[in-house]
This record gives sequence, C-alpha cells and structure tokens, in this order.
Amino acid sequence: MQINSRKIFIVHTDLDGVCSGAIAKRVFDNYLKIMFSGPRTIADTLKKIGSCSVLGIVDIALNHSDYIDVEREILRIKSSGCQIIWIDHHEWHEADKQISQHINLILENSPSAASILYRRFAKDDEISKKIAEIADDGDSNKNELELTLAYKIGTRSNKDRLELIDMFSRGIFYNEKVEAWKKQVEEENKIIDMVIKKAKIFNSESDKKVAFVDLRGKKLIGSLLAKKLQQLGVNIVFILYTERSGVLYGDGKVNLLKIASKYNGGGHQNACGVNFKLGLLDRILTKILKKHIPAGAKKLLKDLKRT
Repeated sequence: MQINSRKIFIVHTDLDGVCSGAIAKRVFDNYLKIMFSGPRTIADTLKKIGSCSVLGIVDIALNHSDYIDVEREILRIKSSGCQIIWIDHHEWHEADKQISQHINLILENSPSAASILYRRFAKDDEISKKIAEIADDGDSNKNELELTLAYKIGTRSNKDRLELIDMFSRGIFYNEKVEAWKKQVEEENKIIDMVIKKAKIFNSESDKKVAFVDLRGKKLIGSLLAKKLQQLGVNIVFILYTERSGVLYGDGKVNLLKIASKYNGGGHQNACGVNFKLGLLDRILTKILKKHIPAGAKKLLKDLKRT
C-alpha cells in the first residue's frame, strides 16, 4: 500500500537522520510524515509513496547502481505535483547529480546533513541550531557532547527514532529514557573494551594497521569501537554487522569511499557502508556456522590488505 500524505520526509536511520527529521518538523510541518531509509533501500522506500505536496530526502546518498530505479520513482512522484528536495553531505558519483534536473538537489560538504538543513531553512532558530550541533558531533564521530552516544543508542529502532525526533523538535533533549541510554553506554563501553582485545589486526602492504571486528549478533556503538581502535594506532577498521553488510572507518590516510564503491556502498571518505551479495554456499554456511565469514567480506579484507 502506498502512503499519501501532504508532506513527507525520508531520513537516514542514524543520529544525523534523526536530527534532520527533527529540524524538518520545526521548519516544514510538525505533522509531516517521517520515513526511514538508506542508500541501499531508498528506491524501495520511494515505491511506498503515492502522492504528496512536498517530499524531502535527507542524509541519504544515491548509490550509482540504483540511479535508474530511483529516477523512475522520482519522476512518478513528481508527476503527482509533488515538490521534491534532496539534501545530503556525502560524496556522490558525478553522473548521479543529473537527478537535479527533476528535483531541488542540495549537496554540500558539511559535518552533517542536519546542519545543512539548519543553515538553509532555520538559521534563526536556536533549537534547530542545537539539534544541528548534536548531528555534527555524532556524524563526525567526535562524540564530545555529553549525550551524543546516548542518543546514538536511541537510533536502533524506528520507535525510538521517532521519539527522539519528537523530543528534539519540541526542544526536549533529556528525559528518563535518555538517562537509561546513558547508563547503557557505560555498559557497552566495557563490552567494547573486551571486543577490542579480540579484534583481528594486520598490516596492509603499505604498512597501515587494519582491524577486523565481527559484530554480528551484538548491539554496540560501532563508531565508538572504531574510535577506540584508532586511538590505539589502527588506521582502518572494518566492522561486519551482518552477513550482508558492514562499515569501514578510517583515520583519513586512505580514501575508503573508493573501496566501498566496489561493494555497493557509499558515505564519506573516512566512514562508509559496504554491502555483500550472498551466494548459495554462503547462505548455507552462515546458517550452520555462526563464525563463517561470507565471500564478499573475505574479498574486502584482501582489498584492505592491498591498501
């Protein structure tokens, strides 16, 4: 069933996406419909939209391999009279920017997409400014603000994401639930320290330290884990979250985006997602053996070894 709503914003599932949704509610309409998606799923998300007056897409890069499918859905939605705006701060394939002939495309080099939304549409709103600062702190992985890591835990389910968006949009940044997330961060910190000890670390051909961490089945703050490994001298961190997906984190010495693009991924040069296709053998082995590393992840490890 397709969704018909006056105003719809599709945002990423991370803290930047949540902050973007909160600012959008303050700027455009407190009752706008919020949907969550990502680079890998944006085409499917767009298929769920029927008609609307305004459609915003924020903090979601367009994967080059999905351009045709996304363009088709954009044209369909636009034909209903919908105005479409796409705001992002990730690096895009140059050819994909031609989507701008159909929509208002805003791409800027910025710590977060939420801060672009703030500067463009809410620069006189102090609450939106604070929301953007939270997004900047989280998406740059500085995590210097007291509650940033707690908020990140609050982005693990759509229910909590929507609650955070509602809180932030009303200028509320602390309650009992945030306090519980804050305590959870303390517990996860202890677990992360143990996980780090089990990380597989090796040197690449250019003598860069690479760490591989298998987080399948574990709910931990990956960006915090990566930051701690980098503080120990690791240059590149590859975290495997599921059999089909993972994230690369870097210290800036290698453009990881070039590597991620080979694995239907995207994001930033120092933090980007990767996706793997599972063959029949991998599908069987991952069900039988919990520690089985899929072929796509093994291939990525070889590519990292060659960096």
